[in-house]
Amino acid sequence: MASLKSKLNKQSGNYKICLYIRVSTEEQAENPDGSIKSQECRLREFVKHKNSFECFGEIVEVYCDAGISAKDTNRPAFQKMMDDIKSGHINMILITELSRLTRSIRDFANLVELFDELGYQIYSLKDQFDSSTAVGSFWFSINDRGSQGIC
Repeated sequence: MASLKSKLNKQSGNYKICLYIRVSTEEQAENPDGSIKSQECRLREFVKHKNSFECFGEIVEVYCDAGISAKDTNRPAFQKMMDDIKSGHINMILITELSRLTRSIRDFANLVELFDELGYQIYSLKDQFDSSTAVGSFWFSINDRGSQGIC
């Protein structure tokens, strides 16, 4: 069950947003649809669009791991992002798709649990995943298992 702090943060909006961008190969970095530049542009446009309708939040940091696999969390920008999350510098991770963040069910579940405890949010554009909703939590459990070939 979400804490009172969690419920208040989820209702308030006005997030301190970080963009997390990752590609695992040089080929992906050069692909116009999945490139680092393309990911950042799509994420920035999303925030701009959301802010045009409501007070959604401000991008305070951009983290990028280029040419690094998401098989584990031992990535420089990811670790810096986690330090900033724990310090309260950011309270929302915005990603283009869940696979940019991690490919490990355990790592993602731990991240979702931490964010729930802190009242923070993870949002994925392509997957339309929002960790602050019940549907988002249910969707995560089904989709992430499918992406690892479990379902």
